[in-house]
Amino acid sequence: MKLIIDSTPVEIPAAESQSFRELCAGVMNWLLPRKRSIATCKFDGHVIHSVEEADSILSSSRTCEIESVPFDIALQSALALQCNYLGEIEQQCDKLVTESLLADPQDIVKLWREICENLKQQISFIPQLGNILSESQVDHLITSRMEDFNEIMKSAAAALSTADVVQFSDVLELRLVPWLQQYREFLLQHVDDLGRANKNAV
Repeated sequence: MKLIIDSTPVEIPAAESQSFRELCAGVMNWLLPRKRSIATCKFDGHVIHSVEEADSILSSSRTCEIESVPFDIALQSALALQCNYLGEIEQQCDKLVTESLLADPQDIVKLWREICENLKQQISFIPQLGNILSESQVDHLITSRMEDFNEIMKSAAAALSTADVVQFSDVLELRLVPWLQQYREFLLQHVDDLGRANKNAV
């Protein structure tokens, strides 16, 4: 497959990738030293909107066109997206605060597992913060906020294991939701900082 990055043909191993994730990883390895990141991707002129869509047409595509943006702009967008996701999780937790007192226990467990999966995705983003924070700041984030988060999750799991729905609801309302709000505000601050920095750099 012919690989074109920012209107320039590029010959790198990523062009022979068998999956979209592998392709993106290879392209990012090429872009990162240039302090850039993937913005859009097209296969034979068709804009890709999802990994599943890309994988379904990757093998039959002749050309892959990548448009990139400066890494700081991409990181700002990624942070803003994470903030939106955190807001959605806050809403899920707020809803579960009440539902946990009224719903069937099996339904509560199902909803909690969904929230846990969403939280895992958010926590897995933390290493990316190393691109805008110092090593000591990242360490502080992990030792302070993440220690609190782990304790909250343990308390929620303990309450569920004993079917103590009142305690479970309290953990969500009084500990997890405030933690999510504080973490989202922390990320939003860096979204604003990156926005100002990118604006000044123009």
